[in-house]
Amino acid sequence: PPNCPAASIWSRVWPLFLRCSARFCSMIVISAGLKPMALNCPIETASFVDTEDPQWTFFLLYERRGRGSEEQRFATVGFLSLYNYYAYPDKVRSRVSQVLVLPTYQRCGHGAELLESVYRDAAQNPRLVDVTAESPSPDYVKVRDYVTTKMCCRLPAFQDRVALLQGGGFTAEMAAEALRKLKIPRLQSRRCYEILRLH
Repeated sequence: PPNCPAASIWSRVWPLFLRCSARFCSMIVISAGLKPMALNCPIETASFVDTEDPQWTFFLLYERRGRGSEEQRFATVGFLSLYNYYAYPDKVRSRVSQVLVLPTYQRCGHGAELLESVYRDAAQNPRLVDVTAESPSPDYVKVRDYVTTKMCCRLPAFQDRVALLQGGGFTAEMAAEALRKLKIPRLQSRRCYEILRLH
């Protein structure tokens, strides 16, 4: 949308974010509690994150303010937290735990941008099996469907419109390619297939 500011993403854990993460978690817990009253916030439940646990990965979406010779300042747009679980024998599974886009920046595509950055980052990690979500809300599911379907459209197995429309069905090749190249699990790639068939 034209009135939405451009944003950039930092990922991984760094000391400054760890100092600020308690504030973000407080905002999420408060937002989850106030949802029925006032805030348009797609969070069903929330809890504090143990920032000492090295299995957490955080993605921070920010806006850079200040032009030319002005002092550069940063405004927080939103953040996403991932927890990395062990997967036998030497792999990892990532699970999206919390997503927050501040109300001022909502409805601008920033949630989709955050989630797409997670999948792009995951695709570069050979140890990662897949990316799932912990108790996804209906709003999160809509954003995830949009992001994963858009990404699957670029895969050769999903590009044959004739096969999609003539009902060749969801194939093992589609599931394998989505998992291998994008870290999208089978159930989600099946949803992408159904969405593309109906499109």
